Amino acid sequence: MDEKELIRLLEQHKFQITSASHWDEYAKQRGLPLSSLIVRRFGSWNRFKAIMGLPIQARHYDRSELKEIAIKHQEYFRSRIIWDKHARVFGLPVSGTFINAFGSWEQAKKEIGIQNRKRKRDIYDKESLKQILEEHGRFYRNRQQWDQYAKKNRVPTYKTLRKHFTYEELLQYFKQNSPKSE
Repeated sequence: MDEKELIRLLEQHKFQITSASHWDEYAKQRGLPLSSLIVRRFGSWNRFKAIMGLPIQARHYDRSELKEIAIKHQEYFRSRIIWDKHARVFGLPVSGTFINAFGSWEQAKKEIGIQNRKRKRDIYDKESLKQILEEHGRFYRNRQQWDQYAKKNRVPTYKTLRKHFTYEELLQYFKQNSPKSE
């Protein structure tokens, strides 16, 4: 689904487009695209809201406020994916805010003083993988080709997908998202 189709689909739900966490609750109940897909398509939640003609309430944090927030929630400050999920639920600044303030995610962790091990099992859950497959599944041809595509496009490898889906589920998913033959 491209940007224009997404806008047309969501126009009738415009009054529900407030925060990403509110939208996700609403979208899950109605089978609509989640905020993560919208952010991937438009670059940011605020850009999407601007395109939809909605007001943007930007909050600016200074570095000391960001440090305080990160320390208070440090168990979630492991990776951008984990942090952004947590931040959306609790209305905290997303990872991009920390990156803008500190230069990079790793630099933010270093300056704030949070050193934690990255745990691979925490990086993806089944729901986030489904969203990735919705966007990228059509590019699957075979395992080797997928792994090359995954590396180039920074998406999970076939092995990671298999940890969460059966072989049959993946095949079905790839078939649903493949280009239709003429």
